[in-house]
Amino acid sequence: MNNANFTVVGYLSLIAAGLVIWAKWRFASPQFLVFLLLVTQTLGYVAVLDYYGPAYHSYFVLLVPVLFAFGTVLNFGRASSNLRDRLAQQDELRGFAAVVGMLALLAVYHFALVGIPLFQSDAEIARFQTLGQSGLFGLPSRAVLFGIPAMALVTIIRREVLGRRLVTCSLSLYIITQVFLGFKSGILNVVAVVCAGLLIQKVAKGRYTFKRYVPAIVAALFLGFLYVLQVASRYAGLANSTGTSYLWRRLTFIGSEPTWYANMFGLQLTNGRPVYIHDALYFAQKYFKVGTGVQFGYDSLVSSLVTHTPISETAFLVPVTVGAGSYLALSCNLIVGTLILIGIGALYSRLVQKCRTTTSIFSTIIPCVVILATPDFLLKGIGMYLLINNFLIAFVIIVVFRLSILWRSTTLRSPVSAGSVHK
Repeated sequence: MNNANFTVVGYLSLIAAGLVIWAKWRFASPQFLVFLLLVTQTLGYVAVLDYYGPAYHSYFVLLVPVLFAFGTVLNFGRASSNLRDRLAQQDELRGFAAVVGMLALLAVYHFALVGIPLFQSDAEIARFQTLGQSGLFGLPSRAVLFGIPAMALVTIIRREVLGRRLVTCSLSLYIITQVFLGFKSGILNVVAVVCAGLLIQKVAKGRYTFKRYVPAIVAALFLGFLYVLQVASRYAGLANSTGTSYLWRRLTFIGSEPTWYANMFGLQLTNGRPVYIHDALYFAQKYFKVGTGVQFGYDSLVSSLVTHTPISETAFLVPVTVGAGSYLALSCNLIVGTLILIGIGALYSRLVQKCRTTTSIFSTIIPCVVILATPDFLLKGIGMYLLINNFLIAFVIIVVFRLSILWRSTTLRSPVSAGSVHK
């Protein structure tokens, strides 16, 4: 396998994906935002192949952008705005407020128990080690990682219905928790979610509101990069790294290096099991104490190779991202993997359309959870981890939303019922 061939395939994949998305969605679209993220990943993997040499499944990894882009243009029917489960607007506002309040309480509980990684001397390690350590079956950390960002996206899309107070509370909670987590990309994650929400939302006469926010977004991006440099300067492992060169390497080469290791060592790390089965067994043992023998998730096994850290229960294994291409290639055959990537693109576009065609807050929640999970899976892989955690937090949000409306309806009816009995 010639490295030049990989370079050609990588660039052709990006060009084809860019043309497909531009022809169907233009640049002002959430689909294009996902494409931009895939650009950095693909360029990074081309650089990794040039440095390390060929690896298995590399062509499939390089074709991820064009497969996703092709899926986004498929039309499996139009999302209907005639919802059978249309709730009264006041009920929806009450349910939204209850969910944001619940997430805020869980966030306060989480940081009060484990501390704020940003302010800790070992922020580089604390940002990972504190996750899942606040008890309650991991619900507080899941609320911070998945629930609050999803509700922030709902907030941006439905902000005209929610009103200033709820919008301010929800977005403030999101920004504060992202900063407190101590991840370098905290502010940039906020900018990405805000941009996605603005591009998804459609206002009167079918025009986007995105252009008017461009100056503020550029300013936020600049602030985000300054935040990256500031946080990175506190990481011991990055003490000798320069700002802009590190940022580019992190977005490209460093982010794609684990993919090469995953492709080279493949199922040797999982004793021949498909990766999704290995991770399913690991999380069944970790979360539900079911089964034995799988002590480390697949990303931890790859991390031990990338960082040259021996596998042990006491060693700190920084989570790494293998990407959807490698994850699928090592979980199923390439034909099934191809269909899954195309299906992900189609589902993503359909859910974006659903968010545009409904005015219901409740009916926007699940689409927003999936919309945020899509680039996470494409860039990171870790499919079973994302599936379990997003499902659990979405279930909790829906239950709290519904129960708050049911409780309010019960309290409003009870005086009337009591009065009728008294008569």
